[in-house]
Amino acid sequence: MELKDVSRELRRHVNLDAIARRADNQRHDIHLTDISRDGCQFRSDVPFETGEVITIRHEVLGDLLAEVRWACAGRVGALFLRRD
Repeated sequence: MELKDVSRELRRHVNLDAIARRADNQRHDIHLTDISRDGCQFRSDVPFETGEVITIRHEVLGDLLAEVRWACAGRVGALFLRRD
């Protein structure tokens, strides 16, 4: 029996403009390319660092707190952080 990666099955391709806000309040335009319950991937013209905590703001999705998990050639993967 083969185990499946459930998070990949729940990932949805999107085409959404958003803003990433850094801890120092710098804001950068980003483009969300996929999203899941646990995180997202986006494109950016500015570099992001692995481990950096950002807030992703979208007019419909609201504010999403996230940690950058990887970044390469203008693409960034982020894990959503739960607010308790």
